[in-house]
Amino acid sequence: MKTNFKHITLTILMILGSVSYAQTLDATKQTTIVLSDNSKIVVYKKATSFDENSDEYYSLPSHLKFSKNQLKEPEFSLVTYDNAKGNQGGILHFLISWGLTLSQREEVQKELEKIVGEQARFMGYIIPEIDTNQPYLTISGKSELVEILNNSATSIGRVTTFPNAKSASSFKLSNEDAQTIETLIKSNSKNLKTLFLTMNFIIRFKGKNGYGLSQESYQIHENLHTLLNQ
Repeated sequence: MKTNFKHITLTILMILGSVSYAQTLDATKQTTIVLSDNSKIVVYKKATSFDENSDEYYSLPSHLKFSKNQLKEPEFSLVTYDNAKGNQGGILHFLISWGLTLSQREEVQKELEKIVGEQARFMGYIIPEIDTNQPYLTISGKSELVEILNNSATSIGRVTTFPNAKSASSFKLSNEDAQTIETLIKSNSKNLKTLFLTMNFIIRFKGKNGYGLSQESYQIHENLHTLLNQ
């Protein structure tokens, strides 16, 4: 019975160990890769237990963007209305996601091999955890549109933890606010560069600042001007 008990205990410890490191990154093994479009992506080697060796590399969430429809157009729409009853206003709706394209993933793999060696394998994105203090998309910045959107939101999309998963947000605008947004977008105003959309996550690391396992806040953000012109 003692032998069986020891065997069961060892098995449980091995399982717990593999779970702890399953979605954990080695903070001491960081590589920054610059893609051909000049965007950057940070990759980390998978954290391993003392008796395990791995050539797997994962990246942090990156490349926040408006989702594309079947025509490859951004899923961002602003519709103004003026009905028979004299009601005027607008409806703004957009779908946002994050993640690399297939060609970008292939590029990361090639660059990683050049930097680390041919044995390196880019596994894609780590699956992050949602920051429970900020589980929804946030809108911030110095643009006058920040207050307009935050005050007119009818629904704000949740942070997504999988690449290319879509998050929807909608806004019901007054006529004045709709006209303001329409004017700024049509003129491609620099004002749009001071409005930021942000997603917040929690990432698990091993060896961050010399410590063992830790959880770190991490965010991806992009300004509205860039999002509309990608």
